[in-house]
Amino acid sequence: MRAGAAYMLTSLVLVAGCLQCGDPAATMLPPASTQSRLPDGKGSQILPPRVDPFSHTVAAAADRAFLGRGGELILFELGPNARPRELGRVQLEGEVRDVAVAGQYAYVALRGAGLSIVDCSGAEEPTQLSLFELPLAEGVAVSRERVYVAARTGGLRVLDVSDPAAPYELGSHQTPEAALKVTVQDSLAYVAASYAGMRILDIADPTRISEVGFTTRASYGQGSTWDVMVSGDRAFSAIPDNGLRQIDVKDPGKAETLSIFRNLYAPVACQVRGKHAFVADQSAGLRVIDVSQKKMREVGRLSLDDPVMDVALAGSRLMLALKTRGLAVVDVSHPATPRLVSLPGSLPKERIN
Repeated sequence: MRAGAAYMLTSLVLVAGCLQCGDPAATMLPPASTQSRLPDGKGSQILPPRVDPFSHTVAAAADRAFLGRGGELILFELGPNARPRELGRVQLEGEVRDVAVAGQYAYVALRGAGLSIVDCSGAEEPTQLSLFELPLAEGVAVSRERVYVAARTGGLRVLDVSDPAAPYELGSHQTPEAALKVTVQDSLAYVAASYAGMRILDIADPTRISEVGFTTRASYGQGSTWDVMVSGDRAFSAIPDNGLRQIDVKDPGKAETLSIFRNLYAPVACQVRGKHAFVADQSAGLRVIDVSQKKMREVGRLSLDDPVMDVALAGSRLMLALKTRGLAVVDVSHPATPRLVSLPGSLPKERIN
């Protein structure tokens, strides 16, 4: 009996340790939570016990940037001047983990709450129109009138947002491991599924989603895939403990790893344009990788004093989500020599043009 009790105690301690883990790739239950009424008084949602004021995501559309900071979504104007100008912000319920923008709406994945749809037509006063309860929301992508949510251990969830004030679920697909990010191209969804690698799903019929391909070595030694980006017939996966993986997806059913660039610190996100990948490498800053050939190589980098958690392209400028500082702007018109043009807080004058 004593041995059994000791085993149960040890198991509880291990579970508690997992719940404290800061690694979003870990497959685990929702964090300890409190119940809260929705704004309209209907139902309840799971809220994290604490939301730290950190930035984990940034998106860009036209002349706007959208930064998640703690539980806030902050809108910026990207005018001709180097420095972005804050337009407005809205407090949301949960931690902002990812943002996708289409038209006047921002679709926000809120850890501990769900999918928030924010009307940004009045940029100085963005307004939440609806909140679809999905406590494990981690990543989001939008295509036409559908939103795709990477919901960690809840897999991929597909919502109809033709009426932004009343989204509803069309279908779902359970991924082998936690779904962390998703990107959509035509009738395929590419899901960063933690230790299960990148999964390719046929989403033509959201009520009957099926897996058509994947890239993984079925081993925890390959690392946990945090982000995925598709450019033409290639996909790129950011794997913090493995590097940047380049994948041939010309035939999705036979996706094949072409190469892995391992000389990175801990890549968590990437954007690709032309022959360059712009990688958020946390404490190692911004890394610029030439992906024009099977063998990738680094051609530029920019060191910062704050971890880079996400990147978003806006023309010749790159938006960076810095974990504690917030939004930074980098000129990448010459990718080999990225130039910092705006940084929250103090910055030597000679570094701003």
